[in-house]
Amino acid sequence: MKHVLEVQGVTKKIDNKTIVDSLSFHIKRGEILGLLGPNGAGKTTTMRMIVGLTSITEGDIFIEGHSIQTNFKQAISKIGVVIENPSFYPFLSGYDNLKYYARMAKGVTVERIKETVELLGLEHAIHKKTKTYSLGMRQRLGIAQALLHRPSVLILDEPTNGLDPSGIREMRDYLKKLPIMKEQPY
Repeated sequence: MKHVLEVQGVTKKIDNKTIVDSLSFHIKRGEILGLLGPNGAGKTTTMRMIVGLTSITEGDIFIEGHSIQTNFKQAISKIGVVIENPSFYPFLSGYDNLKYYARMAKGVTVERIKETVELLGLEHAIHKKTKTYSLGMRQRLGIAQALLHRPSVLILDEPTNGLDPSGIREMRDYLKKLPIMKEQPY
């Protein structure tokens, strides 16, 4: 089976300090990988390199066989990402925020927006301004945004951060339902 994500010998140095040292791993469609470690271990830096927000000192990253360094546009088009706390236009509704982001991706229809809203259980609040959303609702809206273009890889940086125990359980339940977690493309 083809790897949807392959990290090959990736190193990140800043001012002669090694943040990530020769990291390698791969993920097949439907697999879940968690990066664990203490603060400052390089988890967020690794995610930022995968999505092209931070440059790579050595090595390479491939998304569905496309190098993040030499074929950035192709590679990045296959990734959905929520790094840290998702931000939205507070005076727009959740729906209007998703419509705005959908304009940046090819082929995202009104039906696809509705589908992601339903998938993440946001129907009751999608027409309310996002400034009224709870942290859990903002996290779910961020995931809906990341899924709009049907990515092969979903990167979530601390999706349960700041949630209470019931919010954490709810978030895990939503994540388990996502089509991206299946072995077959959706």
